[in-house]
Amino acid sequence: MSKEEQKKMFHLRNEETFTRMHLRKEKKGQGILIVNANRIFHLNKTATEFIEYIIKEMKDEEIIRKMVNKYNVHESEIRTDLMNLKIAIEDIVNKPDIDPVQELFDEDMEIERMIFSAPLRMDLAITYKCNNKCVKCYVEKKREIKELKTEEWKKVLDKLWDIGVPHVTFTGGEPTTRKDLVKLVEYAEDIGIVTGLITNGRNLKDKNLVDELVAAGIDHFQITIESHLPEVHDKLTGVKGSWEETVEGIKNVVPTPVFIMTNTTLVPENINEIDKTIEFLASLGIDHFAANGIIKAGGGKNDSLDLTVEELNKTLDTIMKKAEEMKMRFLWYSPTRYCEFNPVKKGLGVKQCTAANIAMAIEPDGQVIPCQSYFDTLGNILTTPWKKIWNHKTAKRIRKRKYLPQECKKCPEKEICGGGCPLNYEAPSTVCRDALS
Repeated sequence: MSKEEQKKMFHLRNEETFTRMHLRKEKKGQGILIVNANRIFHLNKTATEFIEYIIKEMKDEEIIRKMVNKYNVHESEIRTDLMNLKIAIEDIVNKPDIDPVQELFDEDMEIERMIFSAPLRMDLAITYKCNNKCVKCYVEKKREIKELKTEEWKKVLDKLWDIGVPHVTFTGGEPTTRKDLVKLVEYAEDIGIVTGLITNGRNLKDKNLVDELVAAGIDHFQITIESHLPEVHDKLTGVKGSWEETVEGIKNVVPTPVFIMTNTTLVPENINEIDKTIEFLASLGIDHFAANGIIKAGGGKNDSLDLTVEELNKTLDTIMKKAEEMKMRFLWYSPTRYCEFNPVKKGLGVKQCTAANIAMAIEPDGQVIPCQSYFDTLGNILTTPWKKIWNHKTAKRIRKRKYLPQECKKCPEKEICGGGCPLNYEAPSTVCRDALS
């Protein structure tokens, strides 16, 4: 088998339509098509071959000839299939922008049953240093570990591409505290990887940094803002003056052609005027925003930050009503047990944990963990064989949901619900963050 035949990832970037397509070939010839890092489709063997040829920019006649010779099917049938596939792709591309951080969409739940060989997104915590001191931060304060150097992170990116990961987010800590962030974004983009930045936005007050990130090819920004009120935001971030810098950062990103959204963690301090926060975001030019619940790790283990189910229901009603009024798109990230809070009935779509499956994370020293807030190491991305990491007992336990209590295992909604966040069984709560959407 040639190197080209063994190739796992294929990538096409169309500068005219601002479209990115990634095809990842899986076992038995099946494939996963990822369009603009936010629409994911499970492909059968023949569809995978069609998409591979399209991404290679083969002429239609060449594609038809190859498929006719291989499958001994009439030319007219192949031509019709190819035309229909191209029309479907065009329809996908022409849909409005949606959050690239989302892992999955309701329109293709079949992908959740597909056996993956690697995640579709890797969150790179390139540092745990941060210029905020958020009381709710899921990063444990004691996690001061050695950081990989620039060249080592480049090797990480190479490895991720080789195993078929099409999308990374740079996170932390605060990723903009790393001086080599722009270089890493540029390197990832040159490989073909979609890149995002999850940030508190304070350092984006430097317009030069924003311009450099945009020039490097960054695909999306997610900026955390906790309230329209400076005093509430600053209390939650633990740094006076942080609100002003975050808002300045948002203002610098909004005029760029890059997708931007904000995220807010819902806690007792900010829910009472959440409608005014949404109005404020709209005034800044934000049309996509997200919210999540407390992550039960680090500072998030503090029970005083939790919302009751009643508070969560009421707050989300307010958010959804205001989002519709302001013609904004709202995304709810957190997975919950549906018997406690059902996001489908709420109109928020399917939400379930994606850790060690569709998304994973890498710590500053290269250790792979199930997700950004699940600090059980599975091996080091630079020294441990990927199959060993992927098949680690902890990763398999999470994927197979072995942590679920008996009542969940018997529940008819188990497959769509997923039982909420695994961390909640160690530090019980209503909500977490990293959800399949």
